Amino acid sequence: MYDWTKVATNEIHAKNPVAWVRVTKQKPCNICNKNDWCTRAADHSVYCCMRVASSIVMGNGGYLHTGKSDGCDILSKPQQQRRTIDPSAIMNRWNQFTTDAQVAEYANQLGVTPTSLARLGCVRANQHRRAFAFPMVNARGRVVGIRLRHDNSSKSTVTGSRSGLFVPTGVGEKQTLLVCEGPTDTAAILSVGFDAIGRPSCLGQVSMLRQLLLLFDPMPEIIICADRDGAGLDGARRLATGLLHINQSVRIIKPPKHNDIREWISSGATQETVLCVIEKAKYWRGE
Repeated sequence: MYDWTKVATNEIHAKNPVAWVRVTKQKPCNICNKNDWCTRAADHSVYCCMRVASSIVMGNGGYLHTGKSDGCDILSKPQQQRRTIDPSAIMNRWNQFTTDAQVAEYANQLGVTPTSLARLGCVRANQHRRAFAFPMVNARGRVVGIRLRHDNSSKSTVTGSRSGLFVPTGVGEKQTLLVCEGPTDTAAILSVGFDAIGRPSCLGQVSMLRQLLLLFDPMPEIIICADRDGAGLDGARRLATGLLHINQSVRIIKPPKHNDIREWISSGATQETVLCVIEKAKYWRGE
């Protein structure tokens, strides 16, 4: 019998790639019996349930459950050799050639404060034309990757990077923590006086965020800032459900009229404006 407890979350790889299928009303999740969020293998060998915990946390924040097979169709094996980099050393090198004036000009373009960008470790990416770089860290604060934001607003990562969180310096001193999507939305929330942490996208890093939050003492109230689009709201709900296991004080907010948080802040939203929206939001209890 295959021992699932020995499998690390990010080391589950398919001998033959698993065909994941969304649950439906006709075929709900075999674990929680709900008809949304969860997925299963096409052959019912394993299930990824977003609600019922197991000892294996998946990268999307769900929990792995075995199905009718013994798990031999999914094996843990080493990843293909990938280019290794030292993202911390790269960021330190780029920082030496980044001026305060460059960061201030970039902050003005984004509609955020230079201090917020500095707290996030933003530097000019000298090896990449027309781009600024933000470090991504793991739950222990180690720099594991670099997000590039190009002057045309497109995004990419430095080859060899691993996905992580955008964590500013000095975070954790307030009773409320806002979780945003991306480094610039995080900078926008920091600009109006909140504590904030960013995810690289509207999905993923749920397990890493949980690990980080468990280091906070006391645990802050969590406010998840969602974009107004469907993907943003869906990702916020998944994150909220994933965080309920460690914190019952979780709420979701979205800009009343604007597409994302940075656009909202840039258009004049203040700390009082955001607080007003937070106060009207209900505590998340799942769906």
